[in-house]
Amino acid sequence: MSSGDTVISLRPYFKIHEGKKEDVMKLLPAFYEDSKDEPGSVHYSFSFADDGVHFACIESYANNQAVVDHLQNVWDDFGKLLELCDLERFEVHAPGAAVEILKTNKALTDAGAKFFTLDGKGW
Repeated sequence: MSSGDTVISLRPYFKIHEGKKEDVMKLLPAFYEDSKDEPGSVHYSFSFADDGVHFACIESYANNQAVVDHLQNVWDDFGKLLELCDLERFEVHAPGAAVEILKTNKALTDAGAKFFTLDGKGW
């Protein structure tokens, strides 16, 4: 059993603009390529709703610096993605101290991130 939750998870949720699914699918491999060797990256994938227009990026990081580095690394592609999709919500799940630091990150606040504090009882 671990000493509690320590991983930071980002969950941006998107809705693809009409007629843009093929363009989105062509862009997503760039995110994998850009992030595959990032230090502190724990998990990175996309998941898709059955409706064919909603999807999410499921990503986790070891610490605040890994989150900041990742955001800088994919920011240009994120901007391209937002030309093809609406960002419906952006969740950040992290330990309390990390939440307070990440709340000061301009990229996250500009994206409208909602911050959730882990209860520290998970494993």
